Amino acid sequence: MKIVHVLHERWFNSNGAAFLFPLRFHQRRLREREIALQFFAVATPRALACDVLCVSSKFFRTWWDGETGTRVEQFLERARRYATRIVWFDISDSTGTTQFRVLPYVDRYCKGQVLRDRTRYRERHYGSRVFADFAHHQFGVCDSDAGPAHLNHAPTDDELVKVVVGWNSGLAHYGAVGVRLGKLWHAVPWMPRWYPVRWTPPECARTIAVSCRIGTRYDRNTIAEPRRRIQTFLHHRGVPTDKLNRRAYFAELRRSRIAVSPFGLGEITLRDFEIVLCGAVVMKQDMSHMDTWPNLWTPEQYLPFRWDLEDFDAQLDWASSHPKHVAALAHEAQSQYRHALCSEEGYNAFRDRFVALMR
Repeated sequence: MKIVHVLHERWFNSNGAAFLFPLRFHQRRLREREIALQFFAVATPRALACDVLCVSSKFFRTWWDGETGTRVEQFLERARRYATRIVWFDISDSTGTTQFRVLPYVDRYCKGQVLRDRTRYRERHYGSRVFADFAHHQFGVCDSDAGPAHLNHAPTDDELVKVVVGWNSGLAHYGAVGVRLGKLWHAVPWMPRWYPVRWTPPECARTIAVSCRIGTRYDRNTIAEPRRRIQTFLHHRGVPTDKLNRRAYFAELRRSRIAVSPFGLGEITLRDFEIVLCGAVVMKQDMSHMDTWPNLWTPEQYLPFRWDLEDFDAQLDWASSHPKHVAALAHEAQSQYRHALCSEEGYNAFRDRFVALMR
């Protein structure tokens, strides 16, 4: 039996919840594969003493000191005296905002979404994100600060080989009652978890052409500006973009054919998964620059548009005149997502993936 300890922050956000959800959901299945999971929110010697120590990056969110990260490095050096292997789980939102300074101290660096061209991690990106860097140069917008210095460390070739795709934030419950359940599961960690049981078929009656209920209040202009421009495009079409309460929001998605889901702090947003659950098609910036798992953003599953937004209107016009193709995209995305969350094959895929990451 391989003893695997998971060290995570005590009070976690949606990313932390999505990181932990499949581990707790599949805990019994992993034990059947000789993986014994235990969870810790305090770094005691008992928590560190194991065959594999899995650490959530959010556990260290207040530990970084400028560009050095000395306190984090010292912790990992100490953890090495107890744990045989250390696996770092970067659960930040984007392909960027990396903590590559830990690479010399860990055996594997898992991230939910990774740049397909790994060599781009040797470049310095404005705002620590490739799409923020693009917005900065394309739209001429600047952020009030460049972000924490430790997020722009350029790894060596030997360090880059440690970077692998783990799983993205999709492996949690994003149904209409998901937020309430998340709070309950947070308060009662041992309570059984389950995935959504209500999936709205894409072929059901859909009277709303386009839905896009998004916010633009971000500290970073490089994140907000593309969203503001998308709002302007949609306002010209008479599409409302103001926020709704959760009940009304899901009701609208279930009646929509297309739902626009722009990049937020990361390329993948929780809204993507809500859209797929509700049977609409996701329309967002092109995602071909990244590797992720599970991947719901292949050409057969969503409507991409260019990062400079030059084809945004044209894509909407095309989608409006090809309803069968749009429905097929939505159907494929929902089929793949449902397979990942609600089938034995999907369960086995996660189990086998995690076992491989622990080697």
